[in-house]
Amino acid sequence: MTGRNSRLLLSAIVAGAIVTAGGLGAMASDAEDAVKYRQGVFQGLKWNIGPLAAMAKGEADFDAAEVELRAQRIANLSTTIVEGFPEGSDGVAGSDALPEIWEDKDDFLQKAVALDEAATKLSTAAATLEADQLGPMVGAIGQTCKACHDDYRAE
Repeated sequence: MTGRNSRLLLSAIVAGAIVTAGGLGAMASDAEDAVKYRQGVFQGLKWNIGPLAAMAKGEADFDAAEVELRAQRIANLSTTIVEGFPEGSDGVAGSDALPEIWEDKDDFLQKAVALDEAATKLSTAAATLEADQLGPMVGAIGQTCKACHDDYRAE
């Protein structure tokens, strides 16, 4: 091999390594972004469920407009959870997601659907909901969250 050909081969190898490293960096960045996304969705859910739980427990006054607003937010957020768990986003530092999510994706998806159904039920009823009806509906949402956390979230 001539000197020129050796340099071309070496340049091609280096270029390939740079492209590969960049691609791996992008994949890591995508996985980290997915973790940040899903953590944000869960924070949004927590932010909106908290006041409803306080009302349901009698720790805060029942506010029909607040119930309606937060129920709609919860319903909207509940539809976005699954997209925060793409393949390759497991094992990212700072994530509480267990590998079982990707090992039993069907069950994970079923649990996400259960949350969406409970959230939609609350959102649909929110406009005419009475104070004594809030507790069971918020409790149903809490149970769907717990079911998923029990199986798929690290302590």
